[in-house]
Amino acid sequence: MKARFTISIAAALLLQAVPAGAQQVNGNMQLASSSASLSQSAPPKSGETAGLRARSLLFLIDSLPGEVYAHDPAAEKPVPGVAVHAKNYLNHEGDSFPATAKEIVFTRSADPTSAKAADQRIARAAVPANLKSAIFLFVPGSGRAGEDLARVMVIDDSARSFPAGSLKVMNFSPQPVRIQLENKDFDFKVGEMRNIEDPPVGANQTSGMRSFTFKDNQWQRIGAGIWPHPGTKRVLQIIFMNPATNQIEVRGVRDVTSV
Repeated sequence: MKARFTISIAAALLLQAVPAGAQQVNGNMQLASSSASLSQSAPPKSGETAGLRARSLLFLIDSLPGEVYAHDPAAEKPVPGVAVHAKNYLNHEGDSFPATAKEIVFTRSADPTSAKAADQRIARAAVPANLKSAIFLFVPGSGRAGEDLARVMVIDDSARSFPAGSLKVMNFSPQPVRIQLENKDFDFKVGEMRNIEDPPVGANQTSGMRSFTFKDNQWQRIGAGIWPHPGTKRVLQIIFMNPATNQIEVRGVRDVTSV
């Protein structure tokens, strides 16, 4: 079956919250420098994994358009791209990108020259220095002619940045949002990303959740539900504007790997 690429999200909300090549900086989603210099990792020894541990997560995208490869756009020597295995869930599976990276370019071809070809490019990602493990979150692009099909945010998923038993909440919506867990409030500005470590729980190790958006100078409820405690796992909670309903929603992605 031919791969489908969905570009259906309201462009304004993700253009604000996830600019091209966005990364996590002090709890916010910001644009990093586009200058790039990657070094190719040596092949891993038996039982070892070389390079940056990368898990590619699709959000509001059914699939990427066919085979996709990660490239060094400034390599001193031509190096074939690394095949990218993107999913709409998180498990232990991932890819190994070059260990030192300021930018990664995603294209339709393993040919290293495709990193320089705009018609082959799908997305770009700015990568913080000294990153060892990350989630590459793919969201739809604006759909405008000449722009990348996707935008990518790089999320540090190390145990220090995203500890076991925590929620990592990202506000992609165009409005401030409040998450209330067992009557404790957690407020998120537009574009803010922050952990809720060891979230408060009630009976059965679950949290009664209510969500609110700040609109017309007051907090207005937009949702409610029950959130299980992550336990020894972790959960991404993504706040976004649903383009089909024009309503702000919260959607969770559980990371089933052990930290």
